[in-house]
Amino acid sequence: MPRSIAKSMLFVFATGLPLIFAGSAESALAADANPLGNLKAGEWYEVPDSRLDAVAPQESKFPWLRGNVGGVIDCWAGGAFDTQRDRLYIGPGGGHAGYNGNEVYAFDMHDLKWRRINDPDPVIPGTEYTDLNKAPFAMHTYDGVQYLPPPVDRYIVIGGWGTPRTYALDPDHPDHWEVFAAFQRGFSSEVALDVVDIVKDSTLVATALNYPDLTIVAGDSFQIECTASYSHGADRFERRATNEATWSSDAPDVATDSQGLIRAIRPGGPTKIHASVSGKTATALVTVTKNPVIRRISFQVQSKSPRAGWDADNGQAYTDDRGFGWLDTHDLAQRDDRASAHHQLLMRFVKANENKFKLKVPRGQYMARIAMGDADYGAVPFAEWTSVGSEKLIYYAGHQNNVATKIVTAGDDGLVFSVKGSINYLVVAPVGTDLEKYADDGP
Repeated sequence: MPRSIAKSMLFVFATGLPLIFAGSAESALAADANPLGNLKAGEWYEVPDSRLDAVAPQESKFPWLRGNVGGVIDCWAGGAFDTQRDRLYIGPGGGHAGYNGNEVYAFDMHDLKWRRINDPDPVIPGTEYTDLNKAPFAMHTYDGVQYLPPPVDRYIVIGGWGTPRTYALDPDHPDHWEVFAAFQRGFSSEVALDVVDIVKDSTLVATALNYPDLTIVAGDSFQIECTASYSHGADRFERRATNEATWSSDAPDVATDSQGLIRAIRPGGPTKIHASVSGKTATALVTVTKNPVIRRISFQVQSKSPRAGWDADNGQAYTDDRGFGWLDTHDLAQRDDRASAHHQLLMRFVKANENKFKLKVPRGQYMARIAMGDADYGAVPFAEWTSVGSEKLIYYAGHQNNVATKIVTAGDDGLVFSVKGSINYLVVAPVGTDLEKYADDGP
């Protein structure tokens, strides 16, 4: 199966029936071999006839089993994806009287079927615990499970409360667990691990910078990171290479660099900053400006912002002349009287119901700071949000006001935000801008 699909699937389980969400997969299995072949990014697929309980152990064969096997998923359970075999592992789930079987299940992306890869271990009479020296007992795994690719190639279960061990399962020999160090509160025993450095036996494929296009105000600085991508047989991995890279600037009188810390000297550019690792080079374009390139918008009742340097929006439709506005003005409402906010910008808002707001900017990456909330009346917690595309940038917690800063990417149509709830203000600037210095969004 192509690795691209293995890295772009989100699994959600309802009573053991998986729903698969497609992310930005480059490819999938052929449509005639697998229904995921026609699954588009952003779509869900409910896998039919794939109930977990169909492969669950039966109490007639394992008479110590108690509870419902649904606890493997329902009781605060985590999972881990095996990138070598394209399988999702869950278990040993349950615990706290939910379910006491410690078996592990695998959902296979090749045929979209569940398998139970081992049997439950006997529990100690009168308890729901197995022998902790041999295997983990059924428990709330939360995020304490992980698949480690070769050279380890193990499904790992991290012991939690009442489970003072760490366990590893070989997917090719799942009939027994490998048991590692014990720990208690305030104490950890020693454990010897063989650490294998595979970089020297791997092939450097490429280097990349996390921000390839920056705008920085003269006198300011901004840290970027370099990542090196490697291949090791069929595996692919990345590692941070900021410190080992050789950095250089095409115009050091405009911008200089020291281990990824870019210092803007004088207005000019764009100039190129290079990071090289073993002959592989990544480049960032840096533009240095005299003043920040920034857009500040207050959402309110009046058509003019009470604060200098800010634009105001009171529910008006988008126009190219203004460069911002709502693509859909239906059912918008405005208020400017939430005095309990004690903040000039947070006492005002436009309330939307999944309406779209557009800001005209060139293509590229931007830092977006969004404030939401009705300080006097609040809202249902986390029912209100602002997003760009499918990415939620902020959820409103339901009381006072919340502020979030995220990196967003503008396309040919600029930035289009979808807003559900009360939005107070929006600040947008190119990546490289120090929003703590230039946002001007304090009380």
